[in-house]
Amino acid sequence: MVSFLLRESQLTEQTTNHNFPKDQNLKTKRNRYVTTGEVAQVFEVSATAVKKWIQQGKLRAVRTPGGHFRITTQEFQRFRKAHGF
Repeated sequence: MVSFLLRESQLTEQTTNHNFPKDQNLKTKRNRYVTTGEVAQVFEVSATAVKKWIQQGKLRAVRTPGGHFRITTQEFQRFRKAHGF
């Protein structure tokens, strides 16, 4: 899996019911993020399936200013364990 680091100031929380918990302050923590394509590749599904999980609230994500989703590696691991991948 390829991972990278984005500036937290470049990200906004997803504005649906599945935001990150309030105690997780993205502006003060350095997190590693993966793309929907990277998640899809690891789970051997399409990027569309990953976006669907995000929209259904199963996988938490943040949005970049360009509208792309990013998933923290912590959330990726949580989802992986919870769903048996």
